[in-house]
Amino acid sequence: MARWEKEKLVVDSTPSPITKKQLVHDLKAIGVQPGDILSVHSSMSKIGWVVGDQVTVIEALMEAVSERGTIVMQAHSTGNSDPRNWNFPPVPEKWWETIRREMPPFRPTITPLRNIGRVPELFRTMPGVLRSNHPQVSCTAWGKHAKRIVKVHDLTDSYGDKSPWGVLYRLGSKILLLGADHESNTALHYAESKIITPETPKQITGAAIIQGGERKWVSWEEVKYNSDDFKELGAAFEKSIGYEITKVGQADSRLLPMRELIDFAIDWILQNR
Repeated sequence: MARWEKEKLVVDSTPSPITKKQLVHDLKAIGVQPGDILSVHSSMSKIGWVVGDQVTVIEALMEAVSERGTIVMQAHSTGNSDPRNWNFPPVPEKWWETIRREMPPFRPTITPLRNIGRVPELFRTMPGVLRSNHPQVSCTAWGKHAKRIVKVHDLTDSYGDKSPWGVLYRLGSKILLLGADHESNTALHYAESKIITPETPKQITGAAIIQGGERKWVSWEEVKYNSDDFKELGAAFEKSIGYEITKVGQADSRLLPMRELIDFAIDWILQNR
């Protein structure tokens, strides 16, 4: 659109606002189909100026997969963890016991998310959305397979076969990176879980949970998962299949098959780490 201003032609480069109708169109164009199981990672700021903000984004996703489909998002609440492992920022050691004693227990219906973004935070509160019972790295799900996906989330197998990621792999889900890149692709931790050895770095962590009707602090040993090379890994997979990034709204986006990506990632990690 152009306008005259002080006898000069000014080109208005501001893009049109993005509507739900456009998002549904773009999601279908990238390959989303009714009945799909989508693991969604998103960045609202990359999508553009959306009429209705994250409500519109979520409703567009639901419409695109239909009532026969399923949407899954990560719902991390990593603040409920052992303060000995905190680095961003660290806290004084003399605080540790107070934090462990006073941390509110994880409750799926009310525990907020941390550093995950506006879309997942709203999604967890919407009607019909269920949440897995892990105090740090839970998942939320809506749709046909939601109950099956969140049913089991083992405390010590946070990204493995006894977690929602294992179910998603077995169901043949798709990964939708909506303005996000592979650094945010939590599913890649499932590949790491498949190649754990006695030499794999581990750490002691903990969380406040409700156990037997009482608030308790529990500790356990878990793998030190590492996403530092996920961006490189994802780029290698996309190159191997000749994948071309597509726009959803204004966001560079990817729709990828989880099984193929994970199988590739296992081999890639073994060869490159």
